Amino acid sequence: MFHLGAHPEARRLLRSRLYLLGLVLAFAGPLIASVVLYHNPQLRGDIGGNNHGSLILPPQPLGRNLFRLPDQPPRWTLLYHARAEACSLDCEATLFMMRQVHKSLGSKRNRAQVLILLEHSGLHGNYAPMLRHFSPDQVRVSPETLDLSALDDQPGDTLFIVDPLGNLLMYYDNQATSKGILADLKRLLSASRIG
Repeated sequence: MFHLGAHPEARRLLRSRLYLLGLVLAFAGPLIASVVLYHNPQLRGDIGGNNHGSLILPPQPLGRNLFRLPDQPPRWTLLYHARAEACSLDCEATLFMMRQVHKSLGSKRNRAQVLILLEHSGLHGNYAPMLRHFSPDQVRVSPETLDLSALDDQPGDTLFIVDPLGNLLMYYDNQATSKGILADLKRLLSASRIG
């Protein structure tokens, strides 16, 4: 009968194999675990995201033509959809944040644009004091031919991020900060090959 205690050579061989197995697991273990977790997201649990806005899943298409400025390539859009009859203090703060976020993009500013979409033409006069801070290209009245049903399911008077293909991706509530919006937009711009 073979006993490890009786054969020091066998104990040394077993110890060296266990040491080798430990080294292999130390280097290959994290790689194997990451592959398993990547292919099985349900195993990750709720790890939370690091975005500051709320994702719209699945992204809702609005159409590329609404967001494309004449003679300009497609861009990422900070969209404010105005439905209320007058611009409240929250509305004013959001419009101010939009301008500040766009300016803060620095060299990436040409890849993004600001757009205010008025629900109907009657709102133009009510929003006029705030709209004077925006160029005419940045303010549009919702065309009757455009299907905005995707916006109907979203909160009104809200700031959205729209991708260059015209899809609603994220929205921000009144608690959003310009720092958070800027961080999200910069992350999208750095990850995107379009716009």
